[in-house]
Amino acid sequence: MSETKPKRREFTYEADAELLTAHLRRARAGSEHSGYFHIFSDEGPAAGGDGSAPTPLAYLVAALGL
Repeated sequence: MSETKPKRREFTYEADAELLTAHLRRARAGSEHSGYFHIFSDEGPAAGGDGSAPTPLAYLVAALGL
């Protein structure tokens, strides 16, 4: 009985970010296969931002839960 190897799958994701104001950033991430999306991050007023979007740390903590 021969053993069949699972097919190898490769995933390539790209990401880039740009600074829009002193603390507001927009990131574009994804791939040609899955599509691209934009996310925004901002610092809260205590850190000099406007609080107009989640902080980078908030995204990191949320990603751990996903």
